Amino acid sequence: MTGPARQAVFAALLGLAAAPAAAGAGEAGAGAFRIETGVLHYDTETQPGGITPGDAARLVALLRANPDVAAVELNSSGGDYFESFDLAHVIADFDLETRVRGFCESSCVHVFLGGTRRTLARGGRIGFHRTTWSPDSVESYYTDRQESERWRSPFDMVSWTYEDTQGEVYDRLMFMVDRGVDPLFAIETLRVEAGGIWYPDRDRLRDAGFITE
Repeated sequence: MTGPARQAVFAALLGLAAAPAAAGAGEAGAGAFRIETGVLHYDTETQPGGITPGDAARLVALLRANPDVAAVELNSSGGDYFESFDLAHVIADFDLETRVRGFCESSCVHVFLGGTRRTLARGGRIGFHRTTWSPDSVESYYTDRQESERWRSPFDMVSWTYEDTQGEVYDRLMFMVDRGVDPLFAIETLRVEAGGIWYPDRDRLRDAGFITE
């Protein structure tokens, strides 16, 4: 999904969440979300799949129903890549603080960057790695979209993927820079393959502007 398309999706979130706002308040103690004295806890380890499509719309509904929320505390090993950016945009739009006491890894780091003030508790960890796309998922994507995209062979999809991936990497790096992260550090977050993870120390995170204090 390209950058403009993601922006269109986010722009629709506020409208999509308007109707179920009252129901959202009842969900405050369910799934990945829990609200406690002005802090919304987003713990994706409590649900299969981690960060899940639809979480951003649910977050909007909860924040509208609970205007006293001032911070989002994250505990997540990641999940849906594109949803993580939508969550970050919601958090930024509501001008919230983000906190990590446990861990925030993979796609969770994008959610964390949505915070205007970003803190990491002693003992907490923030981890980075490249994204990946499993062969089974690639095959399914090709099968589902071959006709609509008019791909004559898998090679057509590979050509499209080459271009699309460059756009995704650019969008990710620009997002980090726009959120105040040092450009060289943003590039460095891509150095570890998806099978591993890089946990920078606190000083490195603070000097790079990833945590704000």
